[in-house]
Amino acid sequence: MSYTSSQIMDLICTEVNSIKKHELDDCDVSSLASLTIEELELTSLDVLEVIMNLEESLEIDIDVEFSANTTMFELSNILVDCAASKKV
Repeated sequence: MSYTSSQIMDLICTEVNSIKKHELDDCDVSSLASLTIEELELTSLDVLEVIMNLEESLEIDIDVEFSANTTMFELSNILVDCAASKKV
């Protein structure tokens, strides 16, 4: 299945909100898109959890490196490419 960046952003938003559920306000897609991993204050374990859940949801292996300065929008585009290159 092919995914759009918007669909993947929705998934990322869901995952980030589930991890940061202890905070008062949920992130929405528009506010999340420009935030980096560092700005979200995700620990390495949080990032691993997000990636594992995205792999399961998208049925892909995410084998790419990204930095703490990667925005969520950039991550969604990386995942679009990963999903598109998945061998069926």
